[in-house]
Amino acid sequence: MIIFNSKGHLVPNLNMQVDLETIEQAFVQNLKSGNREELFQKYISYSEQLKSGLGNVRLLQWIDGSFATKKPEPRDFDLVTFIDYDTAKRHNKDLKDFKYPNSLSIFGIDGYIVLEYPRIMPIIHCILATGLIGWMFSIKQEEIGMG
Repeated sequence: MIIFNSKGHLVPNLNMQVDLETIEQAFVQNLKSGNREELFQKYISYSEQLKSGLGNVRLLQWIDGSFATKKPEPRDFDLVTFIDYDTAKRHNKDLKDFKYPNSLSIFGIDGYIVLEYPRIMPIIHCILATGLIGWMFSIKQEEIGMG
């Protein structure tokens, strides 16, 4: 279930795992506006083409920005997709259309791709996560030799 605070922002302020139907219901059907349906359809097209281009792998995505609020007319659809490093390496040339600014001109999506590296060296993983997207990872202290 998706809950908003009095300012129209998601609560709790944590990463939430939801399915596509929940996203559509919470941000399109329950918040009728002129452009939410259009933005959602652009997201579906972007995601389906990306998934297909990667060999139908399961996508882990983070949705943010004004679309993920109760704002009546969100400007755009902000999206980060996390892709396994080996998968991205195999399909590197195919990913350029799914990265900003190409993603915006082709799909109308403010799309970004973050590579997920193997956890062979946890300290490097920790540095990468902290430097690039630290807000998305919770790293156990034992994994980096601090526990």
